[in-house]
Amino acid sequence: MASANVAWKFAGGEFSINISTDSVLVAKDVCKTVTTLGEVARDVCKTAGDVARDVCITAVSLSALYLGYKLVRPLIETAVTRGLGDERDDQEVRGIRPGSLHVLLHCFTDERFLEVLADYESGRMKERLQEEFSQIGIKVEGLKVEIENMVEVNETKEAINKRSHINKDLCEDVKNIVIDDVESDLEINKQTKKEEKMKKNVSELASKQKALEKMLNMHGEDHFDTALSYFNIGNTQYEMKDYKSALESHQHALQIRLKLFGEDHSDTALSYWSLGRMQHEMKDYKSALESSQHALQIRLKLFGEDHSDTARSYHSIGVAQYEMKDYKSALESDQYALRIRLNLFGKNHSDMHCCKLSQHCSNTIWNERLQVSVGI
Repeated sequence: MASANVAWKFAGGEFSINISTDSVLVAKDVCKTVTTLGEVARDVCKTAGDVARDVCITAVSLSALYLGYKLVRPLIETAVTRGLGDERDDQEVRGIRPGSLHVLLHCFTDERFLEVLADYESGRMKERLQEEFSQIGIKVEGLKVEIENMVEVNETKEAINKRSHINKDLCEDVKNIVIDDVESDLEINKQTKKEEKMKKNVSELASKQKALEKMLNMHGEDHFDTALSYFNIGNTQYEMKDYKSALESHQHALQIRLKLFGEDHSDTALSYWSLGRMQHEMKDYKSALESSQHALQIRLKLFGEDHSDTARSYHSIGVAQYEMKDYKSALESDQYALRIRLNLFGKNHSDMHCCKLSQHCSNTIWNERLQVSVGI
């Protein structure tokens, strides 16, 4: 009988295997090696009766050989053990009894149980047993291998399949729970960071507003430090996505800088550019374009073409033109920005990605529009 045992409490199962033969021939060499006593070997051959030139024992069946010849018994047990998968941690051959030859195979895992059953159903178990008997010099004819407890085996197989589905569903549920937990944790973490950033911005805004009050008390409106305070407050309000307040703060800064420095000053250009950013966020693309163009004209006068601030202004203009669906102009503006940045930084600078992406978008849409207009 072969039995399959369990990996945990209810895993695995048992096989009761019946191995039978029509006849068995045992080679001379086996008779010589099963014992060191030549007398016993001769007695074995004599008792067997029908002695051929190359055969020491002829038995009616494998079970008769197993029962009648104690010296051959260990060889048969070894061959059976190997034929059923050899000694393994996940199974045990618990007993071989005469009759036909009854073998109890006990498997310790569901996986091993199904492997043994598959070997039996495919005929591989029979082939291996035939091979193992042949290896020890026992030739069997009409070998038959049958699982006697097939009803029990099929019930165990069905139970394993049910366990497998339950485990699969359980694993899927656990996986989904883990994913949900991770996503939840990420969302909580994201929300926490957002709240922390907001608290930080609120604190910074309060600090900058106090600094502005101090500047106003010390210098009044028309001072470059006062303009800088308005500018810094506008940037914090931008981070807080309070674009309307940010726009007002940058307008204050711009008016002061125009009074102090006039048009042709880098701080004035920066204020125009920052205004354009706020107007863009508020979807006032026309005003954003005008502010960015102001900034560009000043920067061209001050820095010329080959300057990072000039490139930034071209890019901002391109973004506004893109939003206004003037894709041809947007493409030209981004090409200017890209050309300047390539001259200044080369291909592997972080600013290159933005320029190339904007240029690609504008170029793609412009080409599509062109194809439509010419009827392609």
